[in-house]
This record gives sequence, structure tokens and C-alpha cells, in this order.
Amino acid sequence: MTDLKIDYAELDAALREAADEDAVIRAAALRRVSRKLYDRLARDRFDWRSYARSKGYQTKTRVRRGHWNQRETLIEIIREVARDKGAPIIRDDLVTYGYGSANQHIDGVFGGFANACEAAGVQQSARSGRADHWIYDDEWVREEFRKHAQGSAVPTAARMRQADSAFEALLCQRFGSYATGAEAFGFKVPGARKTWSDEAVMRGYRHYYAPITERDGKMSDFPLGDYSKWLRAAQNRFGSLQRVRELNNDLEPGLMTPYGFRVDSQGEARVARILHMLGATVQRQRLQLPDGTHVEPDFAVQRNDGTTVFVEVLMIDDCTLPSTKKETDYQRRWDHKHDKMLAHGLRVVTIGPVTLRDHEALIGLIQKSVLGDEVSPSSGAVPASLTLHSPVKWTTEKITEEVQRVARLLGRTPSQSALRRFGKPGIVNVIYRRGYNMRWVHSRIKRSC
Repeated sequence: MTDLKIDYAELDAALREAADEDAVIRAAALRRVSRKLYDRLARDRFDWRSYARSKGYQTKTRVRRGHWNQRETLIEIIREVARDKGAPIIRDDLVTYGYGSANQHIDGVFGGFANACEAAGVQQSARSGRADHWIYDDEWVREEFRKHAQGSAVPTAARMRQADSAFEALLCQRFGSYATGAEAFGFKVPGARKTWSDEAVMRGYRHYYAPITERDGKMSDFPLGDYSKWLRAAQNRFGSLQRVRELNNDLEPGLMTPYGFRVDSQGEARVARILHMLGATVQRQRLQLPDGTHVEPDFAVQRNDGTTVFVEVLMIDDCTLPSTKKETDYQRRWDHKHDKMLAHGLRVVTIGPVTLRDHEALIGLIQKSVLGDEVSPSSGAVPASLTLHSPVKWTTEKITEEVQRVARLLGRTPSQSALRRFGKPGIVNVIYRRGYNMRWVHSRIKRSC
């Protein structure tokens, strides 16, 4: 640690408040206690983790992907644990000294804890209760479950990860998931996440990606809200989405819609689904304009009166200022496309990310602006209100005004935690309830300055 002008009394108080019941301190917890102190420590490059360990605390640090797979890293960790303990070590010592995440990789890299200790030149204690490949000893695994079980119920994966990260991680490695491993030994995990079989993953693939003719007319088996869950399951069980598509001999990109054509994003898929629910006639086509140029609208919707309305689903809208080069380029291309469509008399309806997050507002916008209130009577849809902001208290102007007040007190743009510290948790809640985010808030402040 460098010798800097640090208020150690303030730091000690912050560490005490940030420590959990197991005397473990995480960076996120220290930031919540005092963001100002945390930023000052980072700016001065003060090694607060080493200081915390010298005071008897343990620290948790996020590491880059693949960090624990490196042989040299594991050897250095084992040597550090041995130095800190000052005696022969056992596998559980890695958990005790804050390196439980390394446990699951030791067997794969070294073929066992004994081999890892030998490679590191460290003496292994004969009291170790976990022999090499211990996770494949069914009796030992069952006994470990019994230590934590209440009747036939065992703690959730998150709780078990806190108590014994190596056990939870290697159980997932052996059985595919913690809940599946528990069920294999006759235990249940209350509140466990939905498990996906190989057949369920393939059904999800057919729903999201397969041609419309292969779906047997079943469009409601996998709601769009389950796509992220399905995608994680596909990656966990088959390694990647690409592998799932290879198994189905399909390498064409995009999400399938009820109309039989593919779209590029979840937002477009959601709009297509609602248009189909409302009985709209929709095409996806490339238009040639009189000047010889082309445009490709997201959707071309045929109204009952014979006119066509073009629908564009936007990544960012006027409520959000571009913050990256990619978003700036996107905004420039969209402005050019929009101006060209309007110049040739095309009727365009835009749907921004805020409206996409509000299901009722999205349906109402499509009914009124796209279909012109010509709703199919067989759709069963109920007209929705287009009101996105409460007229009672939290208007966009009121939100901006309150955030600006906190910004003036701080001297900088406030974060979520800063708004809560200044007694404004309601603002944070309403921002996300209305479908906005903190970046939108920051863009509103910059625009009003």
C-alpha cells in the first residue's frame, strides 16, 4: 500500500459498515456506504482490499473471464493461502480465505487438489475431507446435502454458494444445474428456477427461429418474455445458440414472426406479435422510390381502407441523446431514412424503446396510429390508453427538476444511489416504472443545461 493522506478512522468506519455477517467486504457494499470515499481510494490507487485483510476482513473481487483457468493463477492462490494460514492446507481453506471460485477449476487443471498442492510446492493437510474427484462420490455428496437440509428441502443455489461455493459449482458441473443435482439425491430446492430439458430447448428453438409451417399453429407456447430464459438454457445445455441452430440445420439469422418472415430484434418481434393478434395484414418489403433509391421499412401494414402505413421500431428516440459512436451513427442513418420517406409522401409511425416497454401503450399506439382504430373484431383486444406519464405528480418535468436539484448539491450528475441517499428513492422507482433509465435522466439534464 502506498502512503497516502487517508482518513483511516473514516475508512475503518466504512469497512465496518460494509462488512457482512461473515466479515466479507465487497466493492459494491463499500460503494453503497460511501461512494465519495470509494472514488477517492480508486483515484489515489489505494489498495483498500489489502488494508481490509490486514484488519481481519475478507474481500471479494470480480475477475475477468478465464482467470481461474490459468495454471499460474491457481498456483499463486494456493501459495498465498498457505502463507496466510502458516500451516498445511486443506481444500476448504480456499473458501475460508476468499478463493472459493478457484475450487471448481483445480480438478480440471491439475486433476485433483493433491496434485495442485504438489505443483505449488505446498504441504497438504492429512485432515482434508475432500479427496480427488470427491464430487463423484455419491455417499459423500448425499452427506453434504444432509448437513444443510431441513427435511427434504435444501437451500437455494445462491445460499449454498455462500456456504460452500465449491460444492455448488461442482454439483452444477456434474449434473448441469444445482436443482437437478439435488433431485438426483432425493432433495428439493424450494423456489428453484425452471429447468429446461433438451426437448424443451428444441421446442423453444422451433418457436423462435423455425419457419412458420413447422410450428403446428402453436404461437403461445413460448411468450416473448421467456426468450432470455430460453437463450440461457440453450447456452447452458448446448454451449451456444450457434450449436442449437447447427443441430437443426438452420444458420439463417433473425427471430421468426407469426407472418413467416424474420426480424432482427426482440422489439420488432414484439410489434409483429401484437399486429398479428390484432389481425393486421403485414409485409416486410424493399421499396423502390421514384428517384431510384430504396428504403426497407420494418413493417408495411395494410389498412382496411386500402392505404399502407409503414412502421419503424427504433433503438433510440428523441427522449434519449446518443452516448456512443454506434448510437450517433444509428441516429444519423435513421434521420436520413425518415426524411427520405416523408419526402416521398410515405406515412410513417415510429415506435421508440419507451413505448415498447409499456404493453398497454404499445397496443394503443398500434390500434390508433397504425390501424386507424380499424381493429379486427375477432382479435379480442381491448383498446388501451396512450398515457405514459402520471398527471398527478411524477411528470417528466418534475423528474428532471428533482434530479437537477440533487445534481446541483452534488456538483455532478447523480447516480441511483445518490438519489436514494438524498431522500429521493421514489424518483428512481418511477423512472424505471415508466420504462426509462438513468441514461435518459442524464440526457434530460444535459439538454436543459
